[in-house]
Amino acid sequence: MMTADSHNNIFGRTLNPARLSLSAGGSSGGEGALSALCGSVLGIGTDIAGSIRIPAFCNGVIGFKPSTHRVPFGGQTSPARAGGVGIAPCAGPICRNVDDAEYFMRHILDYDCWTREY
Repeated sequence: MMTADSHNNIFGRTLNPARLSLSAGGSSGGEGALSALCGSVLGIGTDIAGSIRIPAFCNGVIGFKPSTHRVPFGGQTSPARAGGVGIAPCAGPICRNVDDAEYFMRHILDYDCWTREY
């Protein structure tokens, strides 16, 4: 949430596959770069402040932040403090085209996952 870049101390900075002098965006930049390289059919990123939308833009792929609690978030740790009121994170698709994003969302929403998770 602090920067629109993907960098970790083990693997270093994730670069834009189309132009190595540019960023792949953050924090789901690895998934955005992987989608741009056709290395993944569909990825799921998490977003509070642009972590799906910025990598999608930087890598020329599709990504959007659905409404909170529309896509299952189970098994992930929220950056918000327990019991605290704040902006809730959400999960959303990163993929090569709108049809893939629509396919993913249609199938997620057909299954009432929110009745099991929240």
